[in-house]
Amino acid sequence: WMLSNPPPAASISTQDWLRFPSWVYVNHIFASATPLRIWLMLFVFITPGIIGMATTTKSWRPNSAILTGWIGGTAFLLLIGYIFVELIPVRPVAQLTLWRGTLFLIVVLLVFGMAHLVDCLRKRGFTAVAAAMTLTAFMAPVLPELAWIGHLGLAALLAIAITQTTGLPRMLAGLAMLCMGGVIFYDTTLFHRIGDHLTWRWPVAILALAALFVWSGRSSTWLRDCLSVTGMIALALWLIQLDVGQPFSSHARRRAAAVLDFAQTIESRSEPGQLVIAPPDIRNPGAWANRGSFLCRQQMTAYAYAPWLAEKIMDRVAWYLDEPVNDFPTDKALVPHMGKCYRSRTSEDFGRLRDQYDVRLAIVENDQPLLFEAVAINDSFTLYDLERPLQRAVTVAAGPSTD
Repeated sequence: WMLSNPPPAASISTQDWLRFPSWVYVNHIFASATPLRIWLMLFVFITPGIIGMATTTKSWRPNSAILTGWIGGTAFLLLIGYIFVELIPVRPVAQLTLWRGTLFLIVVLLVFGMAHLVDCLRKRGFTAVAAAMTLTAFMAPVLPELAWIGHLGLAALLAIAITQTTGLPRMLAGLAMLCMGGVIFYDTTLFHRIGDHLTWRWPVAILALAALFVWSGRSSTWLRDCLSVTGMIALALWLIQLDVGQPFSSHARRRAAAVLDFAQTIESRSEPGQLVIAPPDIRNPGAWANRGSFLCRQQMTAYAYAPWLAEKIMDRVAWYLDEPVNDFPTDKALVPHMGKCYRSRTSEDFGRLRDQYDVRLAIVENDQPLLFEAVAINDSFTLYDLERPLQRAVTVAAGPSTD
């Protein structure tokens, strides 16, 4: 479809266009740039499904064959993405972001793997305990305080699978055991963080989760299922007090809340179609008030889906940097450098920005005073109206008086 319906072309070359993924979300385009940690996390998600495939009964073999085909198809897409993006760059192939094909595989194998873990819970002895430990990892996969216990349980299930299979499935289970060892080794490097959260709630919650999983898997009745769901909700609410599941740091949340605090003022002090500018790490600052944003980190990814916008994005990035974008090295993080340069922009720079792009409001750090009317201020930012320069700014722009 992309080849038969090509989008508007951009004069920017493919090599220059591929600079963008080197600066922003590099692994969305370049599969080889995905960190080993991400591949290990992906492996953890799909391993229960692979174990289920290896240990299913003969009646389920046709379904496991379909899953095997999906795994091969995903690997084929990643191979295409590697060859025609990193070795022989082809822009339409890069735009497909074939790395995202792994997300579909994760969903399919996650469903299959969870079903297998539930079946393991209904067995007696060590298998049920290992499955309960594994399920804790799915409760909080990025938190080592819970994840490492689940990873140990997953390693135990792999050991059980090795004893129950022969031939190729046994060899695959053995290789998975080696990879699982890498995951557990990575967990040990994060153990120092456990002390930050290891209050009395953690051991109680982990033991309660394991016991709840084992108890709920013994038999299936409506009362047992209802009590299990109620217990899971109670544990989740109990652990929320420890900020479990918060994907952003407290610093990022505080900055986002500070911008949200300006939403009503932004809407009242600007017209639809006018833009808002903020530090580039702030996500779509104008969207909070139904206004457009000059540029932010997320908007910079538009190059992938709208290559004809690449030149406009580069022009706006150049305003932050105050230098040509092509001079910036591809092996450095662009957005943090843009943030540093943004703090050094002067009132004259913001005045030219207003005239060229119709940017009405600017959100800057409190220690970056501008010669415009400040219409709102909070603990983190000051909101300036760029159409209301102070008298000093007008005088500087007009030059010295001849009177």
